[in-house]
Amino acid sequence: MAGEDRRRQLIEVAIELFSQRGFAGTTTKEIAAAAGVTEAVIFRHFATKHADLVFTVIRTGGLDACREHVQAYHKLAREEYGREVRVWTVANVVQGETEKEARDFYRYYVHEKGDWQAAENMMGVFAADINRRNIPPERLKAYQEAFIAGWGGFPLIGTKEQIVDGLSDLSRAGLDGVLLAWPRFDAGMRQFRDVTYPLVRQAGLRGFL
Repeated sequence: MAGEDRRRQLIEVAIELFSQRGFAGTTTKEIAAAAGVTEAVIFRHFATKHADLVFTVIRTGGLDACREHVQAYHKLAREEYGREVRVWTVANVVQGETEKEARDFYRYYVHEKGDWQAAENMMGVFAADINRRNIPPERLKAYQEAFIAGWGGFPLIGTKEQIVDGLSDLSRAGLDGVLLAWPRFDAGMRQFRDVTYPLVRQAGLRGFL
């Protein structure tokens, strides 16, 4: 469905539900279900219409998939609402002296110590959306892993050079910026400041963070 037609459909469905249940009694999940779309579609329209800075989740589908995802936001904002938006994402930094060290720690805090029951419960919150999209079990498992690793943030795992390479890829994909998080926040942030940030500046990415 074309963007304008989709926007009109969402408005009509929302008005109908508001008339039946009231504004406070209607959820975005119910609007999405009635319109036959996911909640993400509603959020994307709201964000591109009202927000100047949009945060989105980037999956590990490669540079082209990331670029397409980001461009979809810009296209919707320009064509449907006549405005520009900046698109950011969140990334989880797991850095080590070697890639093996970084991946070993990732495996430890996600697979050995991660709260998989909580991740499964979180997937239950989105059960209706998951069922509607027929998400296969292996992808659902990946969603749970991403939730444990850092609330779905893009994984940056490896040496300081690999972390900077990953940030460069996200920048080339068209993102305007990235918010960083660390599983060991204080230690990770200090390490990034002292060891990795000089390489970030050399790569011309100072304004990206």
